[in-house]
Amino acid sequence: MMRKLAKLFIVHALFLAFTQCEGFNSAPDPPPPLEAEIMRIDVEPNPVQKGDTVVFTCIVKDSLAENLEFTWNIPNRVESIPTTKNTFSFEVNLEPGEYGASVSVNDTLKSDISTYKSFYFNVIQQQ
Repeated sequence: MMRKLAKLFIVHALFLAFTQCEGFNSAPDPPPPLEAEIMRIDVEPNPVQKGDTVVFTCIVKDSLAENLEFTWNIPNRVESIPTTKNTFSFEVNLEPGEYGASVSVNDTLKSDISTYKSFYFNVIQQQ
């Protein structure tokens, strides 16, 4: 009887030792994927004349999410511009040249999930 208790105690001790070991803990679940993948950014017109309005449109793939926030980063703006729409327009007061911009898409219900895409547009002198 004592042998059975001793074996049971050893098995129990080993079980506790292995389950408390870092190598046997399960990894945390990865965050769920964002339901809106950025496929492309449309820029109209491109090139845009200085002084005209340009429109950026973020095309997302099969969005099921209803709580998306689009954050636009454009040249000569210190702060990002958040919107709930996938389009953003502004009057271009930039010198002629190529400019980079970007957009990030966040699911507002799942704040740690986002996707990001950068893009370029050209500014030409007004004719």
